[in-house]
Amino acid sequence: MKKLVIASVITLIFLSILHKTFDSDSLLFGSKIGNMTEYVPLLGYPLENHYVETEDGYILNLHRIPYGINTSDSSRPPVLLMHGLLSSSMDWIMPGPNKSLGLILADAGYDVWLGNNRGNTYSRNHTAWDADRDKERFFNYSYHEIGVYDLPAMIDEVLSVTGHSKLTYIGFSEGFTSFLVMGSIKPRYNNKILLMNALAPVTNMFDVTSIPINLTARYSLVLQIAKKLKWFEMFTPRGFGNFFRFICRNQVFCDYFFKMLGSSNQILGDKDYQLSILSNFPAGMSLKQIIHYIQGSLQGTFAAFDYGPNGNLAQYGQITPPSYNLSEVSSPMAIYYSESDNLVNSRTLLETVVPQLPNMLEIFHVPYPNFNHLDYLWARNMTILLQKVIKNVNKANKRFPKTTSSLKK
Repeated sequence: MKKLVIASVITLIFLSILHKTFDSDSLLFGSKIGNMTEYVPLLGYPLENHYVETEDGYILNLHRIPYGINTSDSSRPPVLLMHGLLSSSMDWIMPGPNKSLGLILADAGYDVWLGNNRGNTYSRNHTAWDADRDKERFFNYSYHEIGVYDLPAMIDEVLSVTGHSKLTYIGFSEGFTSFLVMGSIKPRYNNKILLMNALAPVTNMFDVTSIPINLTARYSLVLQIAKKLKWFEMFTPRGFGNFFRFICRNQVFCDYFFKMLGSSNQILGDKDYQLSILSNFPAGMSLKQIIHYIQGSLQGTFAAFDYGPNGNLAQYGQITPPSYNLSEVSSPMAIYYSESDNLVNSRTLLETVVPQLPNMLEIFHVPYPNFNHLDYLWARNMTILLQKVIKNVNKANKRFPKTTSSLKK
């Protein structure tokens, strides 16, 4: 125990020094592209910013690509894409035209909406709290609040603006986790979904191969100390983003970093592309988000946040946190998984999670060898996967009669 405490303290001291050293706007090592409002128009696509307020006061920024390069601005079926942990809307367009799902959907005739959950680069506003001065209150959330508040607010905004009564949802990683939370706690939203497409579907991260997750679970005391030190915001875009870009000045270190995160050989050795990714990654997260995932990793459960026996009694009226009732998640669903995913245990997914979901239409095994977690976003050779997703989206929209409406700006 003594060694564990010493190791945890040393780790936190190192992270503190690292963050303070690199937390500067002047240290933008190797930034290759701008943000969403700069990058998307540069590629020749229209981009709109939409803002929506959640029930608990967070102001979320949705990016909208209403149509593609060679298509008109007539009414089109809406698709909402939701990113994962540490990410933002940028990840859906990073590889560029013909290679990124967000842009392919726009060119295929869809009204594309890209969500940004609370606390990331694009959603750092609240009606009462400042993200920099009120960190303890602002960053007091996990994927639970994203599912209960953020996703419903985004879905309602998309449907209100487009005039449609249903949309297609595509969630990557935590975008699947939070969707399950929403579908189980607010089941009426299941009726607003034509098809839920789950890419790299993460639930509790139990028995996964990710080095960062396993180390954090083993030394979870680090997280408790970080909480005592009031590190409510983690992996900030400036501090840690600059550090990651600094690492990538050396190709060997950069390749190891990306491989550890969960990338295959597809992007290794390409420093320009790696630095382009790191221009907008990481996008930040709350300490509570990773604690919630680590709780699931250690306990093997998919349940609400564990506040301890007394806290759980106050919060839930019982000693242990309630499990999410996946039988309530009745949205039509298609899952896309890879056996090489370092954050998804395919056996747990197929034997434990999938049987609880009542409306599973398809389970698609990604055929690429060594296809890892972040390859779903950044790999530049995943044609089979992209074609499969587009095919399922097209099929879902053909089954449901279109709602006529004029495109609202």
